[in-house]
Amino acid sequence: MPYASPAVESVLGLSAETVAENFSPVFTRIHPDDIGKVNETTAESARNLKPWHDEFRYSHPTKGELWLESHSIPQQEADGSILWQGYIQDVTGRKLAETALEIKERELRLIMDATPALLSYLDTDFRYLRVNKTYENWFCLHQKQILGHAAREILGEKAWGIVSPYLERARSGERVSFDYQIPYGTGRPRWVHGNYIPDKDANGNVKGVVVHVTDIDDRKKRNWNGKNSFPSLITARSLSAYAT
Repeated sequence: MPYASPAVESVLGLSAETVAENFSPVFTRIHPDDIGKVNETTAESARNLKPWHDEFRYSHPTKGELWLESHSIPQQEADGSILWQGYIQDVTGRKLAETALEIKERELRLIMDATPALLSYLDTDFRYLRVNKTYENWFCLHQKQILGHAAREILGEKAWGIVSPYLERARSGERVSFDYQIPYGTGRPRWVHGNYIPDKDANGNVKGVVVHVTDIDDRKKRNWNGKNSFPSLITARSLSAYAT
């Protein structure tokens, strides 16, 4: 490395004089699982003379394992060699934050998918940004076939005609609950309990709607049958009376 700024010692744990004489100690400190990719992307950059960028783990002699990011632009010299000019920066904090976010995302996905109710998040145009596994099961669609699509398209026209007024109320900032028998898609109508919860930003503006829908079809049918069945101790004479 013909030139390196004084910050090289903080980032790589090696002096500018050391890397000017021999850069190979840097490569020996790159994580074994990352060095292959670094070599491949560097070779590709040399072949096509396009900018090189990579992120990799690095064993710093005093700081321990770091995440480094490098950007370089290759330039072919008169003797046919390649000279890269660019920079290397420590992005450990960002990578740790990304990892923590990924862990939280997996936890959220696990909770959502374990819930037997329909869970989804719609933007203010009523397009799906999130759905859980129950949504996929009810509609026989993979989430990739749902996300980004309008609720009207996924639910079907009949169901949309029922739920759209409730969604409009939620978009206006009202928390809405209802029981309704809804014919989702091409399936049979089923009784559901719906909760539409507006998601508001710090200024109180609605930025989306959380949808929580529970299947209550069996409960409704049990209640209906109970209200319309004859008493269990009815007599034959009473039955005759009913018949007349």
